[in-house]
Amino acid sequence: MLTGAKWLTFLCAFFAVLGAGSELTLSQAVELALANHPDVRRAELQVSLAELQLAAAQAQKIFPALSLSFAPSTESLPQASLSATLSLPIGTSNKLTGRVLFQPGRSWQTSWSLGFSLGLDFANPMAEGESLASLAQALGAARASLAKTKTNVIISTIRGYSDVLSLKLKADQAKAAMEKAAQDLAAVEKKLAAGLVSDLDHLQARLSFIQAQLAYEQARTSYETQKIRFIQDYLGLDTDVTLVPFSLAEEKLVAGAKELLGSVDLEGAVEAASEVQSAKSKVEEAKKALEQMRLSWLPVLSIEAGLGSEGFRLGWALQFDLFSPDRGAQIKIAEAQVRLSELSLETARSSVRQQLSERCSTLAKALQAWERLPLEQEQWALQEQINRTKYAAGLLSESEWLDFQRQKDAFVLESKQRVVDVFLAYLELQAALGESVNWEDWLK
Repeated sequence: MLTGAKWLTFLCAFFAVLGAGSELTLSQAVELALANHPDVRRAELQVSLAELQLAAAQAQKIFPALSLSFAPSTESLPQASLSATLSLPIGTSNKLTGRVLFQPGRSWQTSWSLGFSLGLDFANPMAEGESLASLAQALGAARASLAKTKTNVIISTIRGYSDVLSLKLKADQAKAAMEKAAQDLAAVEKKLAAGLVSDLDHLQARLSFIQAQLAYEQARTSYETQKIRFIQDYLGLDTDVTLVPFSLAEEKLVAGAKELLGSVDLEGAVEAASEVQSAKSKVEEAKKALEQMRLSWLPVLSIEAGLGSEGFRLGWALQFDLFSPDRGAQIKIAEAQVRLSELSLETARSSVRQQLSERCSTLAKALQAWERLPLEQEQWALQEQINRTKYAAGLLSESEWLDFQRQKDAFVLESKQRVVDVFLAYLELQAALGESVNWEDWLK
């Protein structure tokens, strides 16, 4: 369920779609996806939960807990007790308490006390303060996860949007080919009636029209199915909309992609990756747990101090763990946990390194494909000129000419996708490096 600011974002984007006459731009699609995607909502709830947990823990360290209790007494009125407790971020455990006792009646009596207890485990002397640090770290991890989730949703939405547009171009191309095949069939039928062509020519023209019609139906069905799926699954809309084509600042984008590719510090990026940082934290936690287990023979010091109506009191205790039958086994378990966490760290490094290498390779290949495009376009233009001449001279059959046209049309569609491939590869590399994706900077 959407709440608060998310509802506002969703409604603004939704009404913008309605106001645009059922047309949807790429920017509006991304806004709708971010407002509606369940992964984003889940990550936002996790951030809210981490914030509440940290705020609750901080409140416990800042504000005392108050309680009021009543109990029967020998007097006509019950006795009342007001107490306050507060825990501070010091030591292994601690408690600061204050208490006031009221005894109303013929002889009004009051008593009060103020006490402080501190437990200090020398194996882990600052456990109270570490809890806040752990919750703060969890909040940072939740926020990083939210940012990563949003980035993934943005990239997947752009990819889905561009795929639908590509299928639309393919359907339009197939429709134009079908209409041309219909015109050629009509022309052949006129020539057949005048005795200018054979029945075989008519059959070939009829076959070409049927093939073009089937290709168009297939392309149209594929486009409509993918479009409905994108609108419903990605954007959460039940109404039909028209996706507005977007254009990219190609030269600027290519220059930015080359700059990003040339600035990648692979090993530095591996160490900075969130997966590696998380694995490092687990290694440190495992090492700390091992150190605590090795120091578990150290004593635990307990100190209690109090001040009240009866005066000041001070007490202390020192507890030694003389023998624990499983201590050796627990140390071995902690050592194994350290080794496992270190192996997990190496696995995380290897996985991130491989992912970054693949992202760099994908962007490099996309750039190379884009730079080859002028030569390939010239190649296809020359090939078309040659084949057209052969076809006019009767050296190329009708089926061979149509097959060449289909191959050229497929190249035209693929060539229009190359700059989008650079765009997506650039964004995916940015995301893999942990950077914010500046996708709107490259739109015209």
